Amino acid sequence: MNHLLLSRASGWVPGLLLAIFAVLLAEPIWDADFWWHIASGRWIWEQQALPGSDPFKVFGDGNPIRLSTVLQGQWLGQLILYGLFQSGGADAVVGARVALLLLTLWLLWQRMRQRGSSLLNLLLISAAGFCLLAYTGDRPQLYSILYAALLAWSIERAETRADARYYLLLPLIGLTWANSHGGVILGVVIVSGYGLIWWLPRLPLPCTAPRLRWHYTLASAAFAATTLCTPNGVDTYRYLLNLQGSELQARTSEYVSSLLLFQQGHYGLQLWALLILFCALLALPLLVRQDARKAALTAGLILLSLESFRYFVFLLVVALPYLSGALGGYWQQRAAAGFQRCQQPGWSLLPLALTLILALTLYQPGPRSGINPDRYPRQLTTALTAAATLQPARNGGRTFNWMRWGGYLLWHTPQLTPFIDGRMLNDDRLVPYTHILWATPQGVQWLEQGQFDWIILPARSPGGESYALHQHLARQPRWQIAARNAEGYLYRRH
Repeated sequence: MNHLLLSRASGWVPGLLLAIFAVLLAEPIWDADFWWHIASGRWIWEQQALPGSDPFKVFGDGNPIRLSTVLQGQWLGQLILYGLFQSGGADAVVGARVALLLLTLWLLWQRMRQRGSSLLNLLLISAAGFCLLAYTGDRPQLYSILYAALLAWSIERAETRADARYYLLLPLIGLTWANSHGGVILGVVIVSGYGLIWWLPRLPLPCTAPRLRWHYTLASAAFAATTLCTPNGVDTYRYLLNLQGSELQARTSEYVSSLLLFQQGHYGLQLWALLILFCALLALPLLVRQDARKAALTAGLILLSLESFRYFVFLLVVALPYLSGALGGYWQQRAAAGFQRCQQPGWSLLPLALTLILALTLYQPGPRSGINPDRYPRQLTTALTAAATLQPARNGGRTFNWMRWGGYLLWHTPQLTPFIDGRMLNDDRLVPYTHILWATPQGVQWLEQGQFDWIILPARSPGGESYALHQHLARQPRWQIAARNAEGYLYRRH
């Protein structure tokens, strides 16, 4: 009887794990880039066209490829985010994000359950869920995560069932992915690399119907072709390749190595990333003997993850089942007795218990949807809107702002013109922005040349330092404090 009860209980473990992560993933909207994405979606919807230049008049046409790629290359993802926000508000956006990431975990589980140890599978799924907590920013990058998971699932489904009809999903994934987010370039690398290695001779490959090779070749070619069916075509790839190693990339925290997350204070996430990378390195020699395609793909994703944490999520959603299969198979061969004991139903409850304990330590009481009030200048923006309505701006409402608040201002104050936002279409603005914040002699000169009507920024930097611009403005009689609260300061030119 006890064995039967444990068996029934263990059958619910994957569903209970997903329920735990559904709660953890339901964070209020916090991402600074969310607002400029939906502001872009609003403009596209209202104009029924794609912008040829910055519709918010923040940036000029300094780099046509970067301009068109950022403004037009994510139009579908931006429209979806805008539609969700318009139809159901912040709750709809949070709900869609939770559903998308849970679907990604479910696709992972479907690929893992047929291989390896159920105990190991559950432990790795739990680790993947905790890693996905770092990717809850509501922006088109979310769709790249799901598309990568769907791509790997479709390819494996066709092989395991010897059914080429699953390859028909590849062109559809490529078309929607390419118009949603620039991460599709990684999808092209995965699909083409997987196909090329399949045709190399004398490599250990799985027993798959030979006709699938030709079907896959055609499907992968169609996938690559559909990724060019975008407003920018090949320019998308040119921009992403030019971005590698640039100063703009160096200034973006997402491009930090997965081994250096602790330098940004993400100690818990660093441990999860190290755990996954350690498992990947252990599994790689085993994969070389089993399937050269999966070994090469996993090795490439490891290298990308070491270069940038932005790409670490693709190691999770594509290669995690490969790691589980390789490590589980090795475990089964080397420790058959222990392996059989760990396959008993009671052991499946161990990952559930560990996940629940860790989830309770991470859980923060409070709203599980809506907008995080600590991330945005809600009161200052209300004061800015009211003041700008009463006092018409002399210079078109030019506003010097904190960069993380730029997107929020684009959405809430379309009548004003922020100095900078998270799009960073022109990295030449980063230098004046930094100098103005710290009121250097050159920064003071740029401040005067900017002819700003408003200045809105927090009192201190993320590191706790007081911005020198506040002290400079306090000595300038032509600048007055229009509003001040815990969020920061709003200045207006007298």
